[in-house]
Amino acid sequence: EFMTRPHVISFLHAVLNVLSRMGVPLFLMITGALLLRRDYTDRRVLNRFFKHNMLSLFISTEIW
Repeated sequence: EFMTRPHVISFLHAVLNVLSRMGVPLFLMITGALLLRRDYTDRRVLNRFFKHNMLSLFISTEIW
Protein backbone atom coordinates (compact mmCIF):
# COMPACT_ATOMS: atom_id res chain seq x y z
CA GLU A 1 0.00 0.00 0.00
CA PHE A 2 2.86 2.37 0.83
CA MET A 3 4.51 1.86 -2.55
CA THR A 4 1.29 2.40 -4.52
CA ARG A 5 0.60 5.85 -3.02
CA PRO A 6 2.01 8.99 -4.59
CA HIS A 7 5.02 10.44 -2.76
CA VAL A 8 3.16 13.62 -1.78
CA ILE A 9 0.43 11.68 -0.01
CA SER A 10 2.99 9.46 1.74
CA PHE A 11 4.90 12.52 2.92
CA LEU A 12 1.70 14.23 4.10
CA HIS A 13 0.68 11.05 5.95
CA ALA A 14 4.06 10.86 7.68
CA VAL A 15 3.96 14.54 8.72
CA LEU A 16 0.42 14.26 10.08
CA ASN A 17 1.34 11.09 11.94
CA VAL A 18 4.30 12.79 13.65
CA LEU A 19 2.26 15.89 14.54
CA SER A 20 -0.56 13.81 16.01
CA ARG A 21 1.89 11.94 18.26
CA MET A 22 3.33 15.15 19.73
CA GLY A 23 0.18 16.06 21.66
CA VAL A 24 0.87 14.18 24.90
CA PRO A 25 4.54 15.23 25.33
CA LEU A 26 3.62 18.82 24.52
CA PHE A 27 0.81 18.74 27.08
CA LEU A 28 3.14 17.33 29.74
CA MET A 29 5.81 19.96 29.04
CA ILE A 30 3.33 22.85 29.24
CA THR A 31 1.78 21.45 32.45
CA GLY A 32 5.20 21.02 34.02
CA ALA A 33 6.24 24.55 33.09
CA LEU A 34 3.07 25.98 34.62
CA LEU A 35 3.36 23.97 37.84
CA LEU A 36 7.07 24.61 38.40
CA ARG A 37 6.57 28.36 38.83
CA ARG A 38 4.68 27.87 42.08
CA ASP A 39 6.33 27.71 45.47
CA TYR A 40 5.16 24.46 47.06
CA THR A 41 7.25 24.86 50.22
CA ASP A 42 4.60 27.11 51.77
CA ARG A 43 1.98 24.97 53.51
CA ARG A 44 -0.85 27.41 52.64
CA VAL A 45 -0.11 27.14 48.92
CA LEU A 46 -0.04 23.36 49.09
CA ASN A 47 -3.31 23.20 51.04
CA ARG A 48 -4.99 25.57 48.56
CA PHE A 49 -3.74 23.47 45.63
CA PHE A 50 -5.19 20.27 47.10
CA LYS A 51 -8.41 21.96 48.22
CA HIS A 52 -9.18 23.37 44.77
CA ASN A 53 -7.83 20.54 42.61
CA MET A 54 -8.04 17.25 44.50
CA LEU A 55 -11.71 16.49 43.74
CA SER A 56 -11.39 17.20 40.01
CA LEU A 57 -8.16 15.20 39.82
CA PHE A 58 -9.79 12.28 41.63
CA ILE A 59 -12.88 12.33 39.40
CA SER A 60 -10.89 12.48 36.16
CA THR A 61 -8.63 9.66 37.38
CA GLU A 62 -11.60 7.46 38.24
CA ILE A 63 -13.31 8.15 34.92
CA TRP A 64 -10.13 7.43 32.97
